[in-house]
Amino acid sequence: MVTQPLLHDAANGDRRAQFQLYKRCFSVLMGVCVRYRRSEEDAVAMVNEGYLKIVNNLPRYNADTPFEAWIRRIMINTLIDDFRKNRKVHELIENQDFTDTNNHDGLVDFNTADLQFEAGQLRR
Repeated sequence: MVTQPLLHDAANGDRRAQFQLYKRCFSVLMGVCVRYRRSEEDAVAMVNEGYLKIVNNLPRYNADTPFEAWIRRIMINTLIDDFRKNRKVHELIENQDFTDTNNHDGLVDFNTADLQFEAGQLRR
Protein backbone atom coordinates (compact mmCIF):
# COMPACT_ATOMS: atom_id res chain seq x y z
CA MET A 1 0.00 0.00 0.00
CA VAL A 2 2.42 2.69 1.21
CA THR A 3 6.18 2.56 0.72
CA GLN A 4 8.78 3.80 3.19
CA PRO A 5 10.27 6.32 0.70
CA LEU A 6 6.82 7.83 0.20
CA LEU A 7 6.35 8.15 3.97
CA HIS A 8 9.81 9.65 4.34
CA ASP A 9 9.21 12.23 1.61
CA ALA A 10 5.75 13.12 2.98
CA ALA A 11 7.18 13.50 6.49
CA ASN A 12 9.83 15.88 5.12
CA GLY A 13 7.19 18.16 3.61
CA ASP A 14 7.19 17.05 -0.02
CA ARG A 15 3.72 18.17 -1.22
CA ARG A 16 3.58 15.68 -4.07
CA ALA A 17 4.37 12.82 -1.72
CA GLN A 18 1.72 14.08 0.72
CA PHE A 19 -0.83 14.17 -2.10
CA GLN A 20 0.07 10.64 -3.19
CA LEU A 21 -0.22 9.49 0.40
CA TYR A 22 -3.63 11.18 0.67
CA LYS A 23 -4.88 9.36 -2.43
CA ARG A 24 -3.66 6.02 -1.06
CA CYS A 25 -5.14 6.57 2.42
CA PHE A 26 -8.44 8.14 1.40
CA SER A 27 -10.45 4.94 1.02
CA VAL A 28 -9.27 3.56 4.37
CA LEU A 29 -10.00 6.81 6.20
CA MET A 30 -13.33 7.29 4.45
CA GLY A 31 -14.34 3.76 5.42
CA VAL A 32 -13.86 4.68 9.07
CA CYS A 33 -15.64 8.03 8.79
CA VAL A 34 -18.79 6.87 7.02
CA ARG A 35 -19.56 4.66 10.00
CA TYR A 36 -19.74 7.65 12.30
CA ARG A 37 -21.06 10.50 10.14
CA ARG A 38 -24.52 10.88 8.63
CA SER A 39 -23.60 12.65 5.43
CA GLU A 40 -20.81 12.04 2.97
CA GLU A 41 -19.88 15.72 3.17
CA ASP A 42 -19.30 15.47 6.93
CA ALA A 43 -17.29 12.28 6.45
CA VAL A 44 -15.01 13.92 3.86
CA ALA A 45 -14.49 16.90 6.18
CA MET A 46 -13.44 14.53 8.95
CA VAL A 47 -11.11 12.65 6.57
CA ASN A 48 -9.38 15.93 5.79
CA GLU A 49 -9.07 16.82 9.46
CA GLY A 50 -7.72 13.37 10.31
CA TYR A 51 -5.30 13.39 7.38
CA LEU A 52 -3.87 16.69 8.58
CA LYS A 53 -3.11 15.05 11.93
CA ILE A 54 -1.54 12.09 10.13
CA VAL A 55 0.76 14.33 8.09
CA ASN A 56 1.72 16.37 11.15
CA ASN A 57 2.58 13.20 13.08
CA LEU A 58 4.38 11.30 10.30
CA PRO A 59 7.81 11.92 11.86
CA ARG A 60 6.57 10.07 14.97
CA TYR A 61 5.36 7.03 13.00
CA ASN A 62 7.07 3.80 14.04
CA ALA A 63 7.68 1.43 11.12
CA ASP A 64 7.10 -1.56 13.43
CA THR A 65 3.39 -0.69 13.52
CA PRO A 66 1.33 -1.40 10.40
CA PHE A 67 0.69 1.92 8.70
CA GLU A 68 -2.98 1.21 8.04
CA ALA A 69 -3.62 0.41 11.70
CA TRP A 70 -1.81 3.61 12.72
CA ILE A 71 -3.87 5.86 10.43
CA ARG A 72 -7.11 4.14 11.49
CA ARG A 73 -6.30 4.85 15.13
CA ILE A 74 -5.59 8.51 14.39
CA MET A 75 -8.85 8.78 12.43
CA ILE A 76 -10.89 7.19 15.22
CA ASN A 77 -9.31 9.51 17.79
CA THR A 78 -10.08 12.50 15.56
CA LEU A 79 -13.73 11.42 15.34
CA ILE A 80 -13.92 10.97 19.11
CA ASP A 81 -12.40 14.41 19.70
CA ASP A 82 -14.90 15.97 17.28
CA PHE A 83 -17.80 14.17 18.98
CA ARG A 84 -16.73 15.43 22.40
CA LYS A 85 -16.29 18.98 21.12
CA ASN A 86 -19.71 19.04 19.45
CA ARG A 87 -21.48 17.27 22.30
CA LYS A 88 -20.80 20.22 24.57
CA VAL A 89 -22.32 22.58 22.02
CA HIS A 90 -25.42 20.41 21.59
CA GLU A 91 -25.91 20.21 25.35
CA LEU A 92 -26.01 24.00 25.55
CA ILE A 93 -28.79 24.25 22.99
CA GLU A 94 -32.12 24.14 24.76
CA ASN A 95 -35.41 23.70 22.97
CA GLN A 96 -38.36 25.61 24.34
CA ASP A 97 -41.97 25.15 23.33
CA PHE A 98 -43.67 28.52 23.21
CA THR A 99 -47.13 27.18 22.51
CA ASP A 100 -49.79 27.90 25.08
CA THR A 101 -50.71 24.59 26.69
CA ASN A 102 -53.75 26.14 28.44
CA ASN A 103 -55.29 27.30 25.18
CA HIS A 104 -57.19 24.20 24.00
CA ASP A 105 -59.32 25.74 21.28
CA GLY A 106 -56.36 26.70 19.07
CA LEU A 107 -56.91 30.48 19.34
CA VAL A 108 -53.93 32.77 19.60
CA ASP A 109 -53.65 34.95 22.71
CA PHE A 110 -53.01 38.57 21.82
CA ASN A 111 -51.19 41.07 23.91
CA THR A 112 -53.68 42.93 26.14
CA ALA A 113 -52.61 46.30 24.68
CA ASP A 114 -53.49 45.04 21.20
CA LEU A 115 -56.96 44.04 22.37
CA GLN A 116 -57.70 47.58 23.60
CA PHE A 117 -57.20 49.21 20.19
CA GLU A 118 -60.19 49.89 18.00
CA ALA A 119 -59.94 49.91 14.21
CA GLY A 120 -60.56 53.66 14.14
CA GLN A 121 -57.69 54.37 16.51
CA LEU A 122 -55.27 52.49 14.30
CA ARG A 123 -56.08 54.72 11.30
CA ARG A 124 -55.14 57.94 13.10
